[in-house]
Amino acid sequence: MWTKVSESVSGTSYKVTDLRSDQDYMFRVRAYNDSGLSEPTLPVTLTHERTIVAEPRTMRRRSSVERFSSKERFASQERSVSMDRGSSVPRYLSRESSRRDSEEILAGKTPDTTLAVPEFVAAGSQSVQYAIDAQPVKISLQLRGLPVPTVNWYFKGKKIVFGDRYDGYVTPSGLVVLHFYTLTWEDIGEYKCVADNDQGQATFVVNLHLSDPPTFLEPIKDLQLKSQGRGQFTCRVDGIPTPTVRFMKDWKPLVESSRFKVTQIGPDQWSLNIEQAGPSTAGCYVCVAENAVGKVFSSARLSVDDDVPTDIISYKKTNFGDDYYVLEELGRGRYSTVRRVIERLTGREYAAKFTKVRDEADKDFFRLELDALLRQKSSNVASLHDAYESPHQLILVVELVHGEDLLERVTADNNWSEARAAHYVKLILLALKDIHNSGFLYLDLKPTDIRFSSSDDSSLKLIDFGFSRKLPVSKDLTFNYGTPEFCSPESISNEPVTAASDLWAVGVLTHVLLTGVSPFYSETTPEILAQIQDYQWSPDESLFSNLTSSAKDFISNLLIRESQNRPTLETCLAHDWLQVSETTDQPNLDISRLKAFHERTKAQQAISAVKTVASPVSLKNLLEGPTSIRGLQPITDPQTGQVTLPNTEEYGQFLDEESWYDWQTRHQQGIKTEVLSTQPQVKGYKKVSGSVENLAEESEEEDKERLSRRLVSEFGKEDIPPALEKELEWMEDARKQRKPFEADELSLASKRSSVASVSTEGFPGPLFVEKLHDLAFSEADTIILRCVITGPPAPTVVWYKNEVLLTEGNRLKMNLEEDGEATLTIKSAKSYDAGIYKCVGRNKFGRVSNRMRLQLGDVPGRPGQPAVDHVSSTDALILWEAPRSDGNSGILFYKLDYKTSGQDRWLTGIYTTSEAAVLTSLKPNTFYRFRVSATNRFGTSQYSWASVETSTKTEGFEPILSDNFFDVAKLKSVQTSTRPTLPTDIDDLVPEGEVPKSESEPQLQSSLLESVYNIGALLYKGKFSEEKYLTLPSDKDKKFVLRTVPLAAGLREYEILKTLRHEHVVYLSDAFRTVDYIHLVLHYREGEHIARHLSQGRKYTENTVASVIRQVLYGLEFLQRCNIVHLNLQPASIFVSKLEGCEIKLTDFSLAKKVSGTDGDIVPRLGFADFIPPEVVVRDLAGFPADIWGVGTLTFLLLSGVSPFHGDNYESTLVNIALNRYEVIDLYENITAQALKFIFKVIKRLPRNRPSLQDCLNHKWLQLTDQAIKERQDAIFLSNTLATFADGYDKVRQSENFRQSFEDDKLPIQMSN
Repeated sequence: MWTKVSESVSGTSYKVTDLRSDQDYMFRVRAYNDSGLSEPTLPVTLTHERTIVAEPRTMRRRSSVERFSSKERFASQERSVSMDRGSSVPRYLSRESSRRDSEEILAGKTPDTTLAVPEFVAAGSQSVQYAIDAQPVKISLQLRGLPVPTVNWYFKGKKIVFGDRYDGYVTPSGLVVLHFYTLTWEDIGEYKCVADNDQGQATFVVNLHLSDPPTFLEPIKDLQLKSQGRGQFTCRVDGIPTPTVRFMKDWKPLVESSRFKVTQIGPDQWSLNIEQAGPSTAGCYVCVAENAVGKVFSSARLSVDDDVPTDIISYKKTNFGDDYYVLEELGRGRYSTVRRVIERLTGREYAAKFTKVRDEADKDFFRLELDALLRQKSSNVASLHDAYESPHQLILVVELVHGEDLLERVTADNNWSEARAAHYVKLILLALKDIHNSGFLYLDLKPTDIRFSSSDDSSLKLIDFGFSRKLPVSKDLTFNYGTPEFCSPESISNEPVTAASDLWAVGVLTHVLLTGVSPFYSETTPEILAQIQDYQWSPDESLFSNLTSSAKDFISNLLIRESQNRPTLETCLAHDWLQVSETTDQPNLDISRLKAFHERTKAQQAISAVKTVASPVSLKNLLEGPTSIRGLQPITDPQTGQVTLPNTEEYGQFLDEESWYDWQTRHQQGIKTEVLSTQPQVKGYKKVSGSVENLAEESEEEDKERLSRRLVSEFGKEDIPPALEKELEWMEDARKQRKPFEADELSLASKRSSVASVSTEGFPGPLFVEKLHDLAFSEADTIILRCVITGPPAPTVVWYKNEVLLTEGNRLKMNLEEDGEATLTIKSAKSYDAGIYKCVGRNKFGRVSNRMRLQLGDVPGRPGQPAVDHVSSTDALILWEAPRSDGNSGILFYKLDYKTSGQDRWLTGIYTTSEAAVLTSLKPNTFYRFRVSATNRFGTSQYSWASVETSTKTEGFEPILSDNFFDVAKLKSVQTSTRPTLPTDIDDLVPEGEVPKSESEPQLQSSLLESVYNIGALLYKGKFSEEKYLTLPSDKDKKFVLRTVPLAAGLREYEILKTLRHEHVVYLSDAFRTVDYIHLVLHYREGEHIARHLSQGRKYTENTVASVIRQVLYGLEFLQRCNIVHLNLQPASIFVSKLEGCEIKLTDFSLAKKVSGTDGDIVPRLGFADFIPPEVVVRDLAGFPADIWGVGTLTFLLLSGVSPFHGDNYESTLVNIALNRYEVIDLYENITAQALKFIFKVIKRLPRNRPSLQDCLNHKWLQLTDQAIKERQDAIFLSNTLATFADGYDKVRQSENFRQSFEDDKLPIQMSN
């Protein structure tokens, strides 16, 4: 806005006075005569001199955004003058409105200079205004008057002095603003604005009320109606002032009619009543709640269908994680995993049964459980609540039975007697009676599926209806599945099953309860099944000597081979022995054998528990025992006795040559994996004692297709997993006397030497030691894109945006310092500046580039609706989900609010960086609701929907100190009652240690560590290392991490780290030596290792995984330039250094070494077994490709939550690695195709067949295009599986039995020559 300085100037010069020394100015001139005004001249700029203080080269700025504060942004739009502290007088405003004056001058009129008393214009001045707690707020009034009035503000009788909390100004148009940087409850009240000039005074009083944006206490829910039916959408809405509520259909305003009527039921409850539902009524309905400070929406769908019963539960194909919070694992059976879940809308707890399958056939097998549960109405059956399905998973949500199972209750009973046993058997029979009356058989009765929901025996419930089947009316039912020891003879023989089949299991269970011994127990599963199939049971007198004859008779009547000769269920209930349950004077039974049976059962259950994928195994296959097929194994010559070990290198080449199509087909065609608990296992298939010599009987002409058909017919399709199928194919080729692989027989792809897997290792050329970082910005910000490049010789750089070369201009400035710091500065950023930026460095030896994504930033989306995990008298543990969108800027913290029932005002509970919190100091026996907001660098999100109203317990319950899922101490450690400060430009400075420089490297000292540092809390203690917090008193208690390792490994790590300076490599600040240990002082890190970090949230995305892998590759790129191979890539060697943006650093260099040649060296077989590269396992040369394999293994882990090569023991794990055995089905089913291709290319058995590091970085999966990012962001994973891995992984590393040296292990495979 232009301001007139003077008029009627007769000469061609004019002296302007009263200019500010810190302000730049532009001037222009117009000529005036009787005919009017001329056009203005081109402006001339007066720029004041600034004293530029060069930043120390040791404190350089990251890629960053110099943010335009909200005050500055508002001022830039609405004013061009500033205010004195304590008053709101423009320093050099000469007219009430320069814009109006200019218009009058241009029209040839003389501006109005009539003096006027100050006056507040009613149209622009509201006496009641609203503000939001903890948010920037402004009070606005409209003022006019001449001379320009002086403005002062008063609150509670005191004059407001502008400074840290307030600012005030008046715009040229007369807008008076009082700005609060952050509002608090203490700021609420009456404000008086006084405007003075020579003509008089005006006063205006504003009442500032604290308001609250609308929040749905109960959002509307999906509704299903029959044709011509009636129903209603109901919601509860909260907010100050009270929100107005309206409804929309398909995002168009809904007009009330005979079919639709909106009703306000109470002060906060509204409903949309629907009559005569029809096809036109179906659609998406939206409830809109709005008040003075915000607007929120809640949507639901109305379906009208006569064919689908409204009360029948069916499999939903929506995302299970959108409706439930998934918590700790409750149990793991042969086929499924059960977890505790909380329904978001209701806050109620349930048990969710997750069954992951390989193909549709298996899904159809387990799908029948839903039908069985739907038909059960008995109180002795865990009720069904919900059901979901995805391409490879079925999820059933059932009633959560909190109590113990049958054997847990019995073994804790000090008064166990025959009468008590009869009592429980009677309850079980009554539950079976209800099941049979529904037309179903249970067919899998066993102690672990009989549980109690309370201490009352009548709360007995049967769970797990996975094998339950409907009994046909007109034909026989055969079912060849069950649990050994409890299955009936007819099930094993695949004869028709009946209600008597369940009674057989009752007989076995009764025998166990009375004697503590299974009647058919043997050492192996085939022996158990054979005894059941052929054995006519008779009581063992030594076991029944203290039991009544009626007990023997009851069991004898049930354990009869022919099912038709067993009594009916009604006859059983009428048996004399069950009447003993009413007798109380029975002698106690010895339960020592029963306890031993219980312990054995638990051990067997742990062994046979499903790992990831369920595959039903028939009793016929179990009876026959393990097949003789087992893949690559040592072969003994029957004549000479010579043992030939599998050649993993030849097989590896054969495996690596497989095409993408064949690999994808092999792993996704539905071939199943049979998992048996009675034999040792090697990664998903049976490891048995037979050999593959029988394959040699086939003719030479047999092709792969015929081989596949023969294997399927002999061993059954379920016996051949994908990895084993490939091994059999190779063995068949070997049987045809295929020549060993020679160098000239290798494919073109395999001819690449390990040199091809290295980019520029050992050669001069440019290298980015600090990469560009993705950034988010707002319009008008100043953006600094920064990276650091090194030579020699010194490179030149150019910049691109979306692959278009950039040149300097008014807003774009490029700079390259002598030490290689390259920056691109974008001033006064515009929305169209967003895009993909690339910096390219060149010298005569090569060219390198790196990219970043610049995005418009925004406040986060709304967090997920909170749920209450559990409460005490004064505490509540609340959890929620991160917003779907973080506004392109990491979440800095959450704010948890609460209020009691009937209370208007929400109170701030705590601030936290976690997605759960423990709120303390609540009132006992009081109902509360909770809500959450999220804050990033751009502001605070809308509030979440409020939680379901939950009551604290009565007085006397202990505070929450532990939880089955959450680490309560850790949750409390990241909570605070005060609002955290937002990051500033200072936080974007590069730490001194990360700047490459020529200073002397840290020396290994023998002085006492305690004399320099203060040692803090323990971070981690494992068998081979320990980590603690450190502070440096001489540097304002600067934080560090102390890593203590044994002497030999510590010296290797020290020698490697002392010279390394890179943003993705841990920085060594100091080192100390004692007799047995090396103490390494490392830079402080904010997070934990990568698996633990990602598993701490409810969910994580594939895009986050891609970002982590990209950073790991950046670190490896630098290490390769230094001729260093890490050789120890695993979760614990990748730590989150900065939570915002999930920035990582490579650490744990205890196995790292400088390579002596392009092919590497033979290194000791050391490390965490699951992550030892295959060339190390087989004692081959290990070089840079070993780390590429580590990247692939880490990628697989983070995209599955499963260690890909993990076996039942160390030997099987190492053999799996050597033979490249892993199961693609373990990966999350919704990963992108490009992620799958990345894994396929990187996890190759032979080093020469792996891509180079640059090939990895250039892979489509890691690109920053909008489409690639969107696909990765849409791939969202529940973190529970990864959390289970992280728990087990950390437990193993801390165990005294943990090994990381396998030098002396003899493996059943050939070592490299």
